[in-house]
Amino acid sequence: MADTNNREAGRRSEHNHQQQYTQEYKKLYSVKKGAGYGAFGGFIAAVSFTGIMLWMPTIFHFPEGTFLHTLSSSTVGTKSDPVLSGLAAFSIILIQGIGVGVIFGVVTSKVKALHPSSKYRGIGFGLATGIIAFLVLYLPVIFTGYPQLLIRTFATFPTAELSTRGVQDHNIMILSSYPKYLPGIIGLGVLAYLVYGFLMGGIITLAYSVYNFDLMKMKEKERQEKEEGKKKAKDEKTRNDTRQQK
Repeated sequence: MADTNNREAGRRSEHNHQQQYTQEYKKLYSVKKGAGYGAFGGFIAAVSFTGIMLWMPTIFHFPEGTFLHTLSSSTVGTKSDPVLSGLAAFSIILIQGIGVGVIFGVVTSKVKALHPSSKYRGIGFGLATGIIAFLVLYLPVIFTGYPQLLIRTFATFPTAELSTRGVQDHNIMILSSYPKYLPGIIGLGVLAYLVYGFLMGGIITLAYSVYNFDLMKMKEKERQEKEEGKKKAKDEKTRNDTRQQK
């Protein structure tokens, strides 16, 4: 009979422990936290992505900021103020980066199999997301309207500046040479999106790790307070028993 009661108590204890673990696990990974961490990680990664896009034209001996100016021309046109053009390009990249980060954070927090429970998983999923974003957001633009946007952008640069870079006629140069530049543009695009995914996945994983560490510290503090409370109660009971005996 005693053995049966002990086994039943053990099963109840194990069940309660499992329920507590499940509740704590759900508390750690939530859609709300994932969206917040994803937005923050996407913002930081998008800033780095902007730096790569700003640096890319120099490899092809294009004027600095050519790709960003081309990106902004799809929304504000090529004759807009340079500052407005730069802000438009930066805004487009930020919106894209934050949006992808929020989606990544929500999905990895919602789906248990995709939880960023370690830096390798978080960074790996981040890199995979970067490749998906490259295929969905970057490649279609590069293969469709980007050459014409690039021609319009070059038309806004002074002829003297283009000549010093070996660009005599921007229309002829782009139409005839774009296929030659295409592998480099695609390769650097892959690099930019991999850097974006690496940073975004790493930041979200780090944010969850810090939160988990704080959660464990709080639980440890609560446990210590309970133990101190029990010890004080036990000492008080011992003192009361001693007084009664006297």
